[in-house]
Amino acid sequence: MKKNILKLALVAVAGMVLYSCSKDNESLPIEANIVQTVTADRTNLNDCFIVSDNPYNYVGEIHNEIIQTFVNEYPEGIRDLSRLALTIDDMALSNNNYRQKFGDSHKATNPQVLIDGMRDFENNFHGMIDNIDTSREVKDRLKQLIDFMLREGNSEKEPNYTNFDSELARFESGIMNSNDFNQEEKKLLLYSTSVARNSSCFWNNYYNTGNKASSQTQDGVSMKRKWWQWVIVAAADVGGTMAGTVATGISASGAAHTYTDPDKK
Repeated sequence: MKKNILKLALVAVAGMVLYSCSKDNESLPIEANIVQTVTADRTNLNDCFIVSDNPYNYVGEIHNEIIQTFVNEYPEGIRDLSRLALTIDDMALSNNNYRQKFGDSHKATNPQVLIDGMRDFENNFHGMIDNIDTSREVKDRLKQLIDFMLREGNSEKEPNYTNFDSELARFESGIMNSNDFNQEEKKLLLYSTSVARNSSCFWNNYYNTGNKASSQTQDGVSMKRKWWQWVIVAAADVGGTMAGTVATGISASGAAHTYTDPDKK
């Protein structure tokens, strides 16, 4: 059962790579001016203030803004993937920061990519990452990131969030300080780490200290699962950022949130 649920939770990781990062698709856009922060009111964003020198940290911040809107309006999630994709697209285009940064390059989310992602699940989506039109070194780093998140998400004991984020920060710092990648390659990798860090913070707070805290025991350990939903949902988000497709990543987040909810098992 756990494996089947994980397939649903992580379905987007491979599918979005196939859809948006295949060799037949355009490469990632390079912004002339990099904005490190966004200016939205974050009162309701579960107090996620990621300390990072990542010039693309705004990607994860915008992600959190939109997914906060989604869980506010649809706390039970949306199981119909076509409706989910349309809903997330509408929310993204209604977000000022998203429109400013991604409006010109926005593409409607194809719900089929949320299904296609199952094809490479048993291989930790390595086959899908291999389809990205980028260097072998970048692919290896993306695999390392996904492998780490999936390993933590499948652990018997819930990961310590501080240690988890510290490992992501170490990974992110290594990318920023490396001379092995060009600008476009760094952008792909740093988009991924930005969403990994911001998303895991958001979902950790959401499930452990916010809306879903009531589903856990008093010592914070869930009675209904031995794998950790906040890590799994964050991992699904990262699949979208591999393609530089923020709206698709948010759709993956919404799908994973819906299909991994232990209250619906």
